[in-house]
Amino acid sequence: MKERLPFIHHVFIAIIAITSGLNKIDSPYSSIGWLLVVLGAVVLGYFVYTMVTKRLNRSIRPVILGVECTAMLCASYMYFAEGKQFLPYATLLAALGYFIAVIASVRRVTP
Repeated sequence: MKERLPFIHHVFIAIIAITSGLNKIDSPYSSIGWLLVVLGAVVLGYFVYTMVTKRLNRSIRPVILGVECTAMLCASYMYFAEGKQFLPYATLLAALGYFIAVIASVRRVTP
């Protein structure tokens, strides 16, 4: 179960990014919507790649975490622009967590 938890996390982020992006394609934020769809597809592609090959690629992990950080920043921007009350802060906090994870992941990859 401990090995599957990060993969479940990637799937949830991909689904959230894709559905949020598809929801915003017809709004004034269509470019951000398309960006979220593409970023979610990249994360979903990484998940499928790791499931098919059954191995982790440590050099791709910081890139995927950076993609997830960017997706959360875009979602946070949309929520701030729409005037949501608490959701922008939650996604901004998630983006900060992803940024810290990127730094920690890069430090593990480089000797």
